Amino acid sequence: MSDTKIILAGSDGVGLAQKLLEEGGQPKASPKRRVTMIGSVDESLTFWAAVGSLLVSMLGPGIVAFPYAIALCGYMAGPVVLTIFCALAYESYGALLRSTRKLQVASYDGLLTKLPAAWGYCANICLAITLTLAVTMYIIIASHTLGGIASSLPGGDLLATNPARFAVILVAIFPLCLTRSLSGLSAATSFCFGCIVVMSLLVVWLCTAQMADPVSSDTVVFTKATSPEQMLRALPIFATSMFGHMNFPRLYAELQPEAKPQAESVALTALVLLCSLLLAFSLAGYAAFGGAVQEDVLVQLAAAQGEGLVISIVQSLMLIFVIVKTPLLVFPMRGLVLAAGRPGDVLADLSMGENTLLSASLLLLIYGVACLLPGLDTVMTILGAVCVVPLTFVFPARLLHLAEPCDRPWRSGMLGMVGLLMSVLGLYVFLA
Repeated sequence: MSDTKIILAGSDGVGLAQKLLEEGGQPKASPKRRVTMIGSVDESLTFWAAVGSLLVSMLGPGIVAFPYAIALCGYMAGPVVLTIFCALAYESYGALLRSTRKLQVASYDGLLTKLPAAWGYCANICLAITLTLAVTMYIIIASHTLGGIASSLPGGDLLATNPARFAVILVAIFPLCLTRSLSGLSAATSFCFGCIVVMSLLVVWLCTAQMADPVSSDTVVFTKATSPEQMLRALPIFATSMFGHMNFPRLYAELQPEAKPQAESVALTALVLLCSLLLAFSLAGYAAFGGAVQEDVLVQLAAAQGEGLVISIVQSLMLIFVIVKTPLLVFPMRGLVLAAGRPGDVLADLSMGENTLLSASLLLLIYGVACLLPGLDTVMTILGAVCVVPLTFVFPARLLHLAEPCDRPWRSGMLGMVGLLMSVLGLYVFLA
């Protein structure tokens, strides 16, 4: 999912609240948010740099649940569903690109300000829930990893429960969450991408070794297809790794002039690479454990193979990824709170005490959510169905209809209906 430069959406560039004067007076306008326009940014991004940036924004630690998602669908239907989802994501990127070109706005939040006010409010709510649950997902995955190595750490007995591990991870992350600048964002994101790619390749290698174990392979059961309800449960999990839409308008704006006509190919190339990596990872995990694969394949591999050098490297990479990447999500969360409570202010306007209190309060909120929803499957389902699917399909479809109005908007209408249907059915099956 997109983890960078997520800014609030609103209505016509105006803050979330307007304070009215006494009866007969005029409304006091809140400070307006600047909207970045195409042509006002440095056009220095090459084709492959844009592909890499988009790929980085989509790939995250939720990949550990993809073998489980394949198991929900079956080894035949799973890859097909994932491929179809990638094709739909490409269509949504196309809708966002056409909207960006027509409206000449170089940011996702800037595009959303062109929509009616209700859409902007809904987008803000989706963004708030998305960021909260995304960080919660990171913390839960890191907690699983930390639990696997707790026995080898001093005082490991104190880390026997999820709440204790959540607290340790959040305390380790807290100092990095106090930053007020995104100047190191590019380097941090690239480092995280390297961690997750190396970790994924090592997990594939470990799964291959697990398949070669004759004792384990004799107990593996493969399922060709499952029920429609099970397949619907997999859709929100697939959705969590297709969301890079927050960055796409900016990527287009920063593309070199000669590369701008290839913007659709940027999305296509990134999705093909992502789909290939996800298929390799998920099929390897499924082949190693079959229908018994768990929601976190990394934890399952560590339990099956015991302590070893490769397992330790993989676990370390996952913990480093979460510690470095989580502050990049907490940063826009603080922006959401500021825009709601103090429109016009930015993080630089906060005192050290205010910034510390705000950051600590958000991490405390995440701690509470993680304790209430400790299941990774639960968090990913809610995250995908409630937030990521609408932000990936419904909002780009509405933007396309705004940019290219017509009496029979079959293309934008179909994209929006597909997103709405997936969201409703995913939640229905989950709650049933």
